[in-house]
Amino acid sequence: MPHRCFNNPAPPSGGASGEIPYGNSYPHPADKDQCPPHMKPMRKRHASVETFLAPVVFMIMHYAILTVTVVLRFTSYLREYYAVRDGMNYGDLLRDLRSRDAISELIAKSDVSYYASFYTMLIVIPVYLAYLYFRKRRSSSILLTQRVSGIQVLLALIIVFAAMGLTQLWMIGIQEISQSWPWLLKKFQSYLNAVSSFEISTSPLLFRILVIAILVPIGEELLFRGIVQGEMRRAFGSTVAVIVTALLFAIFHLDVIQSSYVLIAGLVISITYELTEQIAIPALMHMVFNFIGSGFLSQLFNTGETADQIILYVMIGFILPGIAALFFLRRIQKKKRASEPGTAPPVAKGW
Repeated sequence: MPHRCFNNPAPPSGGASGEIPYGNSYPHPADKDQCPPHMKPMRKRHASVETFLAPVVFMIMHYAILTVTVVLRFTSYLREYYAVRDGMNYGDLLRDLRSRDAISELIAKSDVSYYASFYTMLIVIPVYLAYLYFRKRRSSSILLTQRVSGIQVLLALIIVFAAMGLTQLWMIGIQEISQSWPWLLKKFQSYLNAVSSFEISTSPLLFRILVIAILVPIGEELLFRGIVQGEMRRAFGSTVAVIVTALLFAIFHLDVIQSSYVLIAGLVISITYELTEQIAIPALMHMVFNFIGSGFLSQLFNTGETADQIILYVMIGFILPGIAALFFLRRIQKKKRASEPGTAPPVAKGW
């Protein structure tokens, strides 16, 4: 498969803690942040310092912790590497690592990406959950935790398969265009080299699945769909929230090639989140994307290239059903709002 997952990382707290049971009276309109986000009275939105500060601080914190864990893991591995080679000093080691390929191979063998992501997620996930818990007590629109039906979950899965199909087509297009664009070809080749380095990993497959397909999606969804999109929605509405979140999510991945397809997937997941109003949905979609996009499905069942090609065609075949699924989700959302007495025009105007 021509691309990797969103690399580098919420579980939803589960349930519908932010809901007001049917039949109960709703807070007075003056209590504007106590109503469910889809039932807020119309009001003038306003941005506060926290609107911009929280996303920036948490993204910087995320990268800072990730950087520290990368350095610690790689330093620890170098000590082991040095210890098992009798008579070898650091000068010899540095001479061995003069080429970029040698360094990349050693980084891959150290599994620095997996271990750094693992320890980073163990630190940041509780921090994000704590922030969202206390923030939601002041503004219920920050984290959406409405009930969803089985059909909504199914539609979301169809949509994420469609997103994978779109990203596959995008990567095929980049591969073709790069043949006549030296700068893009260099970036594309660098990206492919980075992807292939993951195949050298010596970590157990289940550990890699735990990190990339479970912990990383949980952490990243709490950060982006939870904190970033929540803050943007509260201040500017859903349309701006979706666009800003998708852009920051793409930029967050740094690599030009990876960021380009992550932007597509990020937009799709952010829109689906607004249509379902349940943080578990984007977390699930992200997990599926990473699980299949990282090749774990093929590795788990030991399938060959033929199976990968079949998966590719299946994902592309989901593009049109995925577009239809978005319309169905929107229809379900409209019906749900219409059935709830006292529902005001939605904050998420346009979605």
